[in-house]
Amino acid sequence: MDSSEMELFLLREVRNGDILIALTFDEASRNLGTMAKNLLGDLGSSQIQNLQFRGQWYMITQRGMEGFSPHELLRAAKGGQWSPVNERLCVPRHLRGRAIMPDPAVMQNDDRAKFCERHAYISDFCSVDQQNIPLKAAILTNRQLVGSEIFSTPVMVLGGQSLSSLTLTLETLLSQPGIQPQYVVVVYNPEKIKDVPQLCRLFGFNAKATNAQEYYRVMEVLFETAIALYPGASYITVIEEGILLAPDFLAYTASVLPILHDPTVIGISAWNANGYVNVSSRSDLVYRVEDFPGQAFTIRTSTYLRELKPNMKQCCYKRGWEGWLELGRWEREVIVPDMSRVLRRPVGPDLEPVTPLIHALFHRLRATSLDMMSSVKNPDTLTAEKYENHLFQLLNSSHARMLKMTKEVVSKCLESEVTKAVSLPLENKKITHIVIAYKELDISGFGGMKLLCRCFGLFYEEHSPPRGVHRGMLRFSMSGKEVIFLSNRSPHFVIPPYNGTSLALP
Repeated sequence: MDSSEMELFLLREVRNGDILIALTFDEASRNLGTMAKNLLGDLGSSQIQNLQFRGQWYMITQRGMEGFSPHELLRAAKGGQWSPVNERLCVPRHLRGRAIMPDPAVMQNDDRAKFCERHAYISDFCSVDQQNIPLKAAILTNRQLVGSEIFSTPVMVLGGQSLSSLTLTLETLLSQPGIQPQYVVVVYNPEKIKDVPQLCRLFGFNAKATNAQEYYRVMEVLFETAIALYPGASYITVIEEGILLAPDFLAYTASVLPILHDPTVIGISAWNANGYVNVSSRSDLVYRVEDFPGQAFTIRTSTYLRELKPNMKQCCYKRGWEGWLELGRWEREVIVPDMSRVLRRPVGPDLEPVTPLIHALFHRLRATSLDMMSSVKNPDTLTAEKYENHLFQLLNSSHARMLKMTKEVVSKCLESEVTKAVSLPLENKKITHIVIAYKELDISGFGGMKLLCRCFGLFYEEHSPPRGVHRGMLRFSMSGKEVIFLSNRSPHFVIPPYNGTSLALP
């Protein structure tokens, strides 16, 4: 905790008659010392001492003013996320303080407090300082997203088996700017998880009970419920159990939602199977991939009615992240972000045995967007034809650099499983794209690309194909630079100098 510089500024620089605008940014409560709070109190603050974790505060005051500032606001965090402050006001040149500052309205949420009496084990949600805070949907502050269909799209949540985990999912959902609670439905099995309707009522969400046991049956109930409750909806968003949403989950989906008009795109995913720490650094990048990542995704309602519904058992008997539509995708692809907009909470081994696939996907640190205002770069280039033109331009750019690797370097990298064995020009500011071209010798799969994935720290599981492939190419990012695995199965491999590579794998 160090606010000494601000304390010196308030003591030495703010003179009598000066108007001061003070506000918090990011997480200020842990960095604001007692002396700083006292000095702000002397300047007219009546609430700075009540600033809590991720709370937001501002004050407009004047040195020499008597009493409390009439222009002060303190907002508590919602669901562990920052509450936006969007104020516009005019102030006179001479401020008049208030002799007595009215106490802030007492926050009271009797329904939440009553719920927490029976569920005190939901520690954060039911803590003493949280259980009386009203639950309100976050307001949309990004004007560019006003009118997006995502805000009238049903959001269907799988309830899972843990009320604590579900509560966290719903908190992060209510914190999405622009969320409309009436479009949220939690599908749950009352034999596996209790009191879901009571929890949903606290958030203003809906609940749908089902006794279905098989996963594809549960998904069938989920989709049919969405269509019955929202018959005019063009899209359906699905959030699987145990998911925490990034602050910009809805904003990301809204920005790429128009791409679903492209018949070559079957869905939008908010999760990247390759989105581990060190290989996922760009919240603005979005890719087309051939696999179905699952976790949190949006599809056309017509896709369910025409393709999934007649074949639910064949297409969707596994979890989304295990692979949907493996035989019925017909070269259509899924949109995924470089940096995931959701994070899957660990599930105990008693509920989910740790298979090699689960270990590879979920038992490593992942990168998740934390920026509420992040934007997607050129989402219009994701349509089929434009995407190939975009890739061609990337590979032909003067800012792209082909990294010449040998099989010996790859072997050395595999032995240590760290990319230090590979000399990457990550510090060169002139290079924005690093291309690793190679010849795939695996006739039936992508054995060569799997070696590169293991070397660089992407998804790797011995019996699974690589994730995130697009027509023989795989894209990711490191330290803000885009990295591309380019195999000879890509139509772009013909571009010199990539077609002259001597690297052949496996």
